[in-house]
Amino acid sequence: MIQNSSLERKPGALFRLTSGGSTDGHSPVDPADTATGPVTFAERREQLTVAVQAMAVLLERDQELVRWTSGGAGTAEVAKKLGINVESARRARNRAIERFRQAYDLLANRP
Repeated sequence: MIQNSSLERKPGALFRLTSGGSTDGHSPVDPADTATGPVTFAERREQLTVAVQAMAVLLERDQELVRWTSGGAGTAEVAKKLGINVESARRARNRAIERFRQAYDLLANRP
């Protein structure tokens, strides 16, 4: 029996960054939301479009920090890539994520 693959497809992961409280050196970020719900494909596509636009308005370093963080890079790895200490890397990453969120919110809520 041939099954309908469209009925089996799982919703795509939505690019989303959420801050956590991890202090064990691992990345305190969940890079994707895989929860299911009433969100349509069109709504998710629109959210991804806004996320791409938000990334485009960030400075290059902030873009790198957000990409590395969403890719699962930990604080120590980010510090090594930037050539700075771990605490400075944590602060820089948190600022970049906050700037991304602000840009996303501004673009998502424009008329």
